[in-house]
Amino acid sequence: MEGLFGCLGMALFAVLFFSATYSVWHVVVLDPRKRVPAYLQVSKVLYVKEGSWGFGPGGNETGLLVYELPADVAATIASKGLPFLTDHDNALKARQQLVPNFDWYPTPVVPNSGWKGDGRRPASINLFLNRYGFGLDFDQRFIAMADQAKNAPGNFYSYGSGGRLLVVSPALRKVIFAYSG
Repeated sequence: MEGLFGCLGMALFAVLFFSATYSVWHVVVLDPRKRVPAYLQVSKVLYVKEGSWGFGPGGNETGLLVYELPADVAATIASKGLPFLTDHDNALKARQQLVPNFDWYPTPVVPNSGWKGDGRRPASINLFLNRYGFGLDFDQRFIAMADQAKNAPGNFYSYGSGGRLLVVSPALRKVIFAYSG
């Protein structure tokens, strides 16, 4: 009888442990608002399309998320630019949020090695998202918006580890988070 209660106790522990882990994963990691620095104050997600093939090292993920940038934050970024985005207090807030620190640059985005395009015109964000052959059928309105934001002066971008690209457009009042890795 003791063995039965021990097995039931272990099974109950395993269920509770995995349920808690699953809940934390969905609330902290998969919540789209938690993927960008808190100082951008995004609360409205306008578009999300993501896919995952495999798990762990060697797995592939692709996604495009578009957020609305609040008017007051957009105005602050438009007037202060890089000094706002690279502010020490903002970097500290990002680390406390478990979002990596971003190295910000003014647009247009300089494509990195995976998506240079043909050199005649700026590479589309589609090339970045599909560079490993694990692309998705994204809504072309949001692709066009991302291309406009990454190519227009007056916006800012940052590459992140794991194949991430973050573009902030105060003029469009949008934040674009694209990843492919």
